[in-house]
Amino acid sequence: MAILAVVLIMLFGASIAVLYLNQHVILEQRISANQMRSTAAQEAAEAGLEWATGMLNSASKIGTDCQPSVSGTASFRQKYFRVTPSAYVASHILPGCKINPATGVSTCHCPDAPASGTVVATLGTDAMPGFTVQFSPVAGDPQAIRAVATGCVAMAGTCEPRTRGMADATASISAVLKIVPTLRAAPATPLSCGLSCSIGGAFHIQNLEAASGGLLINAGTTVSVSASALTTLPGVPPQGTVVDNDSSLQALATSDPSCVNSGVFSAYFGSSVDEYLSSPLTKSITCSNPTQCGALLGAAYQEGWRAFYFPSGVELNSSAPFTQLGTATDGISMVSPGSIDINGDITIYGLLFMNNANVDYLGTGTANVYGAAITCGGFNSNGNGTLGYLPSALSSLRMSSSLMARVPSSWTDRCSVGLPLPDAANTAASFNCD
Repeated sequence: MAILAVVLIMLFGASIAVLYLNQHVILEQRISANQMRSTAAQEAAEAGLEWATGMLNSASKIGTDCQPSVSGTASFRQKYFRVTPSAYVASHILPGCKINPATGVSTCHCPDAPASGTVVATLGTDAMPGFTVQFSPVAGDPQAIRAVATGCVAMAGTCEPRTRGMADATASISAVLKIVPTLRAAPATPLSCGLSCSIGGAFHIQNLEAASGGLLINAGTTVSVSASALTTLPGVPPQGTVVDNDSSLQALATSDPSCVNSGVFSAYFGSSVDEYLSSPLTKSITCSNPTQCGALLGAAYQEGWRAFYFPSGVELNSSAPFTQLGTATDGISMVSPGSIDINGDITIYGLLFMNNANVDYLGTGTANVYGAAITCGGFNSNGNGTLGYLPSALSSLRMSSSLMARVPSSWTDRCSVGLPLPDAANTAASFNCD
């Protein structure tokens, strides 16, 4: 009996210990599960911010499913963030995605702007991880936006600030994204020649912009042009708008005759030719004849590309499936270490950069370029058409072909309260997560 009593006491003590340990295990399991959900929500929010950054750095037009679409009306950046005379930020539109954990496939929705109020991505009712992203202006900096990504775990509806409390776990990450300009220093003249400039035929150069002083040509060595081919500000002598024998420009041009690592290019673009080519916003096109060049360039332009690189040069003529590339407020850039020949009735808005090591013709037929043209070698044209200085087409390149990057020290996370959505009367709400 004494032994039985001792055994029962020991069994009772062991039961208490087991119960304690079981409670501890359950507590640890709950902590681990919560930690897993919290981490998953944080990763979803981080994925949302990375997704938004990548989409902002894509040139392709998109459909409402956020996928590239030729029939789309705008790229992701044009849809949600534009630097016009005053910055446009679509604070009232929240694009987003859901991620299927079994397949890893994302379902995304990029809504169009509503007539009024706020619109949120429609992502179905399946309980899956997901995120939405909301943009807001940055005071005093029209070339930057703040992006807030809200991530959720096991969210039946769309994960967004107003409804995120319905998810198992949520997290928010905020960062400021700012444009890194492709064209750091726009040329002050419609034509800049690293070496000589020779203008003949019926080719015409004009600059009616008072801010630039009406300057027309800047050349590293000599300039050959008649006064009748020049149009500048009223009262300004045409020959006084030509700057020749620019020793600094000549030194840049002669430093790399091949134009592959052009110092002239770096002086204006603030980067190397290789960096321009490697940008996800630059479309590289290799073509061997005018028909092929026109077809490839036209298709890329319709897809939404605005920055182009031609490793072997490009020639366009009347066989091109277009008569205009770019607009006064949506310019393009065409860069080549070879030649750019435009021999058809084509109008281009934007910037041309080329190496006229031999003889190029810009304007045979009736080819017009509104923006500027730069050569790292010489320039020779005996054709028709006009080269006109247009600052608006040049400044638009800062938006259409410039990358966006996170601003250091602007990143915050773990917002613990819902972020209010702006209504029709409050489209510029702040979303700081501090």
